[in-house]
Amino acid sequence: MLICRLKPRMEPMMKTAVLTLCLALTACVHTHVIQTAGIHDGVDVMYEYPKGQYTNLGTIDVNYYRPGFTQPSLTEAMPKVTAQARAMGGNAMIIRNHYPGEWNRSIIVTAEVLRVQQQ
Repeated sequence: MLICRLKPRMEPMMKTAVLTLCLALTACVHTHVIQTAGIHDGVDVMYEYPKGQYTNLGTIDVNYYRPGFTQPSLTEAMPKVTAQARAMGGNAMIIRNHYPGEWNRSIIVTAEVLRVQQQ
């Protein structure tokens, strides 16, 4: 069995070389993800502006409260958020922000409501 042992002064150089190589490889990675949450109650839920013609109808803040000891999720709040978007005349919305409300029993969702022209 052959075991290769580096000279003591080569070990720090090897560690530096490996670290530099790892940093260089991770710096070359570029990811672009376009994510949509699908259609909920006739409203297309998006995370960025659609391609094509659309009209911006405004921004809504929806507070969804659920009794209990755990914070509600964005999925649980979607029916209330999409209902408000439909009430404004929108057929699409972009989720801009969501954060826990008071005592972590509610979630506040900020969305931009759009009317997208169908092709």
